[in-house]
Amino acid sequence: MPTIFRGDHDGRDRRFGIVVSLFSKALKEGKPIGEVLLEGCVTRLLEAGVDDENIHIAYVPGAFEIPLAAKAMAEHGFEIEVDDDGGTISQSQLDQIKEIGAHFTNGNGHNIGDDESDENEITIEGEIVEHEHLDAIITLGCIIRGETPHFEYVAGAAARGVANVSLTTGVPVIFGVLTCDTADQALARSGGAAGHAGIECAEAALETASLHWKIQDWDSEY
Repeated sequence: MPTIFRGDHDGRDRRFGIVVSLFSKALKEGKPIGEVLLEGCVTRLLEAGVDDENIHIAYVPGAFEIPLAAKAMAEHGFEIEVDDDGGTISQSQLDQIKEIGAHFTNGNGHNIGDDESDENEITIEGEIVEHEHLDAIITLGCIIRGETPHFEYVAGAAARGVANVSLTTGVPVIFGVLTCDTADQALARSGGAAGHAGIECAEAALETASLHWKIQDWDSEY
């Protein structure tokens, strides 16, 4: 019988980051579309059982700046502290630290990320404690096509950047930046006839976060 993994919408004990682009040529009741999407997104997360203290929101000027803020949020979850009890760090953990470009030090101020070793484990003076990290990050905003190629450059860069953050950090990142031809299309997708992208992104984040952890716990759960 095949093993099937499927996420759910249970937000209890989950932590989410949201990056919101403030710039928008379209307004709904005087608010930028990003703000409207945020309202729907947060409401849906709370309905799913997410504690409001576990929702962290970062505002950026425009969609082009979204990937960098999302990366900072994702990397925050990889903070490691060391106490005085002694411990080891595996080579795979070290490789992950180097891959995301983060630097962590042990009790002696030694930079773990600079270690080079052919051994399977590197001994450090302290116990490695991984902080609670974000289960998923949601990016929200709106880009409307204009009369120049600027739309394609910004939309493409934002989409590629968000995908890269997810792949390099291992934290699920949901792309909720509307790319529309007209302001009417943006309004329709932010609570109008075409639904509410903020709510949809919240549900995608809940489901993807749940799925991610179920796959991570494969050996112990299945």
